[in-house]
Amino acid sequence: MGAALVTGASRGIGLAIAERLLASGLDVALVARKERELAASARRLGEAFPAAKVAAIAENVGHPGAAERIFSAAAAVGPVTVLINNAATNPYYGPLAAMDPAAMDKVYQVNLRAPLLLTQRFAAQLPEGTPGAVVNLASIGGMAVEPGLGFYNVLKAGLIHLTRQLAGELGPRIRVNSVSPGLVRTDFARALWEPMEGQLAGRLPSRRIGEPADVAAAAAFLASPEAAWITGANLVVDGGNLAVPMF
Repeated sequence: MGAALVTGASRGIGLAIAERLLASGLDVALVARKERELAASARRLGEAFPAAKVAAIAENVGHPGAAERIFSAAAAVGPVTVLINNAATNPYYGPLAAMDPAAMDKVYQVNLRAPLLLTQRFAAQLPEGTPGAVVNLASIGGMAVEPGLGFYNVLKAGLIHLTRQLAGELGPRIRVNSVSPGLVRTDFARALWEPMEGQLAGRLPSRRIGEPADVAAAAAFLASPEAAWITGANLVVDGGNLAVPMF
């Protein structure tokens, strides 16, 4: 059936997506920065899916040359037909007026430049005549204004538009879509949900914050043949957050 490459895959949403794709019959290459955590996650998935190939690629997607190194290593699981751009970073919380340029560069390199570079490399290695699918993990923050996360959200807005642009350029052979989660129970977002989970959940129509599996289901659908006529779309998975009245 082919292979998938998932970035930011050692835990949280990325790991949940990898597990879902393995369950669908794909082999998977996991990419993440922390080698020990990544190896443990790859080992666990390999034990859960003994018939599948699972590769662990310790790499920071924001570093120069990372895309080339990642896809060279992913050859261990075969030609990649599904790319999940999930890796993200946000080292700064505060107003844009006070943000340091070095922090701006880091957030840009990981959150926007890396998905483009990885998609370029994905398209180049995809065997001729083989359909491919790219799913970018954006955020509902890319469609709203909120304090503290301004630059992160600006780049997520850029990722949503990059998704549309790439869909127009790479079709029909490669479909490109994005998923925009709301608040999800991950370590990455822990500072946002843990102090007031009950209050945050209570204002949502779903009455709960998200779980990684909620987002994984959406990403796996968009990557699957069942979404063959969907490209350039942004699927919001937020428990109804954008439907909450502002008054």
